[in-house]
Amino acid sequence: MQASKYLSPSDVEKLGLDKLPVFQELHRDDLENLLSVCQLRKFSTGDHIIKTGQSDPWLYIMLDGKASVVVKDIEVTVIHSRGALFGEAALIDTSARKADVIALTDCECLGIDSVLMEEVLCTTNMIFYAHFYKHITAMLSERLTKTSEELTLVKKAFNQVISINMK
Repeated sequence: MQASKYLSPSDVEKLGLDKLPVFQELHRDDLENLLSVCQLRKFSTGDHIIKTGQSDPWLYIMLDGKASVVVKDIEVTVIHSRGALFGEAALIDTSARKADVIALTDCECLGIDSVLMEEVLCTTNMIFYAHFYKHITAMLSERLTKTSEELTLVKKAFNQVISINMK
């Protein structure tokens, strides 16, 4: 993994960050302030972006590439969209990571240091913090809905298998 120094306001245009959904509601000043706790992180194919069991403060936004989310050797999903957020548990829970995120291709991610973000930005701009968490909450709600739908399908299939085996 290669990590840049913390970013500067000039990186907004360079990286096209103002076009990402997570940042579209932010004022320009807030986005520029956020960059002071962000790094550009590059991963090679096969690298662990996040490793199960490790604790770290990084939340990621995919800028380029594709990565697999793996839990107990089962691929749960693939992250492939520019602007996709992952590792958001670092904002809420400082315990060890529960999944691996492995680069399927070379990946470029915006890494946000959640500890620094809280120290620097929460104390200076609660409106920024509210917008950012609103986006995270909406994303988590979408993921929960999708997971519930998938679980319903699995339970339905399981019940069909059980009823066939009982005949």
